[in-house]
Amino acid sequence: MYLLYHKQTYFSIIFEKYKIQIDDKNKLTFLQDGFIDLIFQNCLVESEKIYVYDQEWYEENVPIEFILYRAIFYFTELKKLEDVNKIYEKLEIKEFVEIFEKLETKVQAAIVDEKMWKLHIKSTESFEGSSNIIENYKNQILEANKHSKELENVIEEYQKQIEELNSRIGEKDVQLENYANELRAIANSISWKITKPIRSISGVLHSKK
Repeated sequence: MYLLYHKQTYFSIIFEKYKIQIDDKNKLTFLQDGFIDLIFQNCLVESEKIYVYDQEWYEENVPIEFILYRAIFYFTELKKLEDVNKIYEKLEIKEFVEIFEKLETKVQAAIVDEKMWKLHIKSTESFEGSSNIIENYKNQILEANKHSKELENVIEEYQKQIEELNSRIGEKDVQLENYANELRAIANSISWKITKPIRSISGVLHSKK
């Protein structure tokens, strides 16, 4: 369990350790044992119980408000849904955000390799810009999918019209074939009648031979 200090009682606080000037520390509530990586990503909930892992990152005399700031700052999914500044305001820690940013930078630099930390800072600074770019790409993809769906509907309608035309053409082909058969039948009938006398004469001559 965390041991809280009274707001007016201080020992060697974390701000002094990292040489950060703070004038309103009396507004903060300090923890003797500060597990500063107590963020949402390091918490699991099972059977209505909360389990916390990856808590080897420890500092003494840490403000609860700083831990809360880190939990919000690294909660990337929350940033997509809500303006974090409004959350800081509701939690009454917005006035300390700038100081907490400085503290976070120095604490990270003390733990992480310098090159890796610079990379981390660069990626953190560009996070919002990258998120906006990704969001724009998502919107463009959604818009393209919308147009693609519209084109699919148009193509489907054209295909139906083509099928109807093919069906009509098929019907016309059948009608033409029927007409051709009828004409052949008529032609054969007329030809048979016209050649009947010839066939008769031919038959007579053939019999005389």
